[in-house]
Amino acid sequence: ELFDKLNNTITNYLKKYKLNNNDVGFIIWSTFEINVMASINSLKKHLKLDNGKYKLYNIEIVDLMNLFVANSPIGIKHAFDYSIKSIAFAYNTNGLLIENDIWDTSIKHGLDACYNALWYYNAKLHDDENVEKYNEKFKSITKYNNIDCTIMAQISNITYNLL
Repeated sequence: ELFDKLNNTITNYLKKYKLNNNDVGFIIWSTFEINVMASINSLKKHLKLDNGKYKLYNIEIVDLMNLFVANSPIGIKHAFDYSIKSIAFAYNTNGLLIENDIWDTSIKHGLDACYNALWYYNAKLHDDENVEKYNEKFKSITKYNNIDCTIMAQISNITYNLL
């Protein structure tokens, strides 16, 4: 049901702004998201490999990290590896990011967000008394994801403008 809603949202967005699938893309950092999508049966059917590029709902998935590490790696002052956090903190240190409180939440990384979401949904599904405990965590997950998406958009725009 969730993925049907996602597909409807994408379709409505494309219609509203008179775009086609080639005008938009999903931006990810590393292939982790693709591996997760490939493991979810109800989403896997919408994930395709087309001419060496992954597409979800026929929209290209762009691995931004691959841009940094591919044929000619990009070096960023103050970044000591190619994790999204290292690149974001380096861009921030170099005065390039708008977001000053990068990932200032109780959720520290994507895997932490996934675990907490699973605990929340499991508690909710089983009417567990701990659901209230996880409501605060769920708010933190939402904040973390909003910050994550904002920073990904900024890194994408900054990198595009620099290159």
